[in-house]
Amino acid sequence: MKIRQIVFLIIAITFLFSPADLTLAQGVQPPVEESGVLPSSVYSSQDEPKVRESADLVNTFPDTPKYDSGWVSLVQNEAKTLTHNLGGSIDNYVVDMQYWASGVDGINQRYYGGTDFGTNPAPGHALDDRVGAYWRSLTNTTITVYRRPQDTYAEKVRIRIWLDAAPNWDSHWVALALVTATTLNHNLGGNADDYIVDMQYRSSGNGVNQRCYNGMDFGSNPGPGHNPDDRVGTYWRSLTNTKITLYRRAEDDYSPEVRIRIWVRPTPTYDSGWILINPDEAIDLTHNIGGNTEDYIVDVQFHSFGSGTNQRHYGGADFGAKPPSGSSENDRVGAYWRSMTNSNIIIYRRPEDIYAEKMRVRIWDPSFLVYLPLVER
Repeated sequence: MKIRQIVFLIIAITFLFSPADLTLAQGVQPPVEESGVLPSSVYSSQDEPKVRESADLVNTFPDTPKYDSGWVSLVQNEAKTLTHNLGGSIDNYVVDMQYWASGVDGINQRYYGGTDFGTNPAPGHALDDRVGAYWRSLTNTTITVYRRPQDTYAEKVRIRIWLDAAPNWDSHWVALALVTATTLNHNLGGNADDYIVDMQYRSSGNGVNQRCYNGMDFGSNPGPGHNPDDRVGTYWRSLTNTKITLYRRAEDDYSPEVRIRIWVRPTPTYDSGWILINPDEAIDLTHNIGGNTEDYIVDVQFHSFGSGTNQRHYGGADFGAKPPSGSSENDRVGAYWRSMTNSNIIIYRRPEDIYAEKMRVRIWDPSFLVYLPLVER
């Protein structure tokens, strides 16, 4: 009889307290982030991206930006508010930010959204350096850009804003729980290789933003209200022609709400196709579009066996003391593009990365006019 009573008592305790409650009560383990290597059963062979012939891909992007800040100089640790005065609903805004740096990086998105370096920092940097830049506080009159304190990649930034009220699919604002993967069904069909994915965050402190975009770990000098090694931001992964998955990281407060928009754009001016790339490898791609690089719209996606088509740690991240299973503290993950000219662009996969086994670059040049059978600028 006593054994039966004990069993009933254990069952009752299990229902009264969730696993999260029990973990907090023990006060031992931090929340566990989802693995970098997800079960292979998540993906079927039809989800593998198809390489498309770049010779067939010449067309114009449908519009030009309604606002272009031009290249704006920022000193380290500077926030600058730009006035665009576009009006209307910011839900129709599509925001693109690029960096410019002197030296080899040129036009780039290296450490986009921000990164804190671990024990193996990039050349010229030190442990815990805070690099990159981000935008936040978007309204229908202004947007704020911020360059982090030790950054060397965003000496100048450029903001462009398009107005587009009709994406092919819009999730609208979705509330996300911490340490949770949320799958959204878009059911667009067709070839997911033709998709452009735009993700924005919204929070009470930063408004509409891309702060810590696609995930970063804080070092010893975390943002206000955070602790060292906090894992912040949200990333998207597992894009197919029916769904996309979002994951909000354990200590995040920049993306309690996230919005995904998808456009079907089958004909960029240049498409690299899916390229196998090794860890710690840089590949110089020749696109030969010509013209003015300031007209270019660049989209880079990753693909891995574990996360499918994704932008997990886009721009690069260094893991802190609480890495996901399959990775280690101080691992350098993610990938980025840099050194864009009117003939070439360089992609780089970081040394311990497991998310960008393949990379794909697409570039649209709105000035590229198509006349059949003649192509002219």
